[in-house]
Amino acid sequence: MARGVLSAVAAATACIAACAPAWCGRLYGEVTSVTENAITTSFPAAVKPGSAMIVMSGDGESVAGMAISQHCRGRGPYEVSGAISWISDPMNFKTGKKVYVNSLNASAIPAKKPAPPRARPTPHDLGIYYYSSAQKVGYGALGLGLEKSLNLGTGVSLELDGGITGLAAVGADNGGSFETSSLLKSLNGRLKLNLTPGCAFYSGYRWSKGKGTDDHWDIITKDLQGKTFAAASSEDSGVVALRGLEYGLALHVSPTASLSVGYIPALRTDFGGLGVISEPARTAELRFGDPKGGIRIRGLSGEDYWLADLGITISR
Repeated sequence: MARGVLSAVAAATACIAACAPAWCGRLYGEVTSVTENAITTSFPAAVKPGSAMIVMSGDGESVAGMAISQHCRGRGPYEVSGAISWISDPMNFKTGKKVYVNSLNASAIPAKKPAPPRARPTPHDLGIYYYSSAQKVGYGALGLGLEKSLNLGTGVSLELDGGITGLAAVGADNGGSFETSSLLKSLNGRLKLNLTPGCAFYSGYRWSKGKGTDDHWDIITKDLQGKTFAAASSEDSGVVALRGLEYGLALHVSPTASLSVGYIPALRTDFGGLGVISEPARTAELRFGDPKGGIRIRGLSGEDYWLADLGITISR
């Protein structure tokens, strides 16, 4: 009698299992362990306590038994344990067999909370900015510049910048004189890779050209006496042009401030009419900014040349 009832229950359950796709979905898992009174399973989503877990027989064409879920642990895959309710096929009620629950009894797979975006270093672009520059060849008091950053991917950006100042190099001997024929120009670009939320590595290219006063040029000429030049100059007398590849680190000391330090292994400096010198140089940059604009102070120093400039946002 008991066997007949059990067979009837198994047949009914098998019928329900076969017909279930018509009215509900299934969430499939796998039996991971079986004891005398309980089983442990693995499911891709959380299973509610009290859910019927149907263990499949063979290749899933029939039912081997059923257990009622009691505990669900983990964060995916989920370990679901339950008490055995009945077994109709002991040979197939074992580890490795398919098991499923009605999808209505499974909690939706919790959407993984997106990791809080790493505090990527804020570029603090200056946009269109007021530009002034001081170099060994002269001082430019009034100019314009443009700075823009382009995001190339997660944690990678390309920073482009250029400026020109045309109001004057102040005479070395006469601090009150201005020569509007002088021009100081710069173009810079660097590729930045964020290593941590507060630190980024960059590699870039520096280019600058300046024409100053005769007073400043005389000082440069005297300082270069006895120097060995690597090549002949291609610039006009009174003009200094420099370029080189720069490598450095950008440190974000606060949400609105950053400090960059860099190194140029071979800064090629062309002293017009004299010759070319290639030497190492160090760079530094201090920047303050927010979405509305910012201020940038930067400098470069080598054995035979130095420069510094200031940028202040005019318009974003």
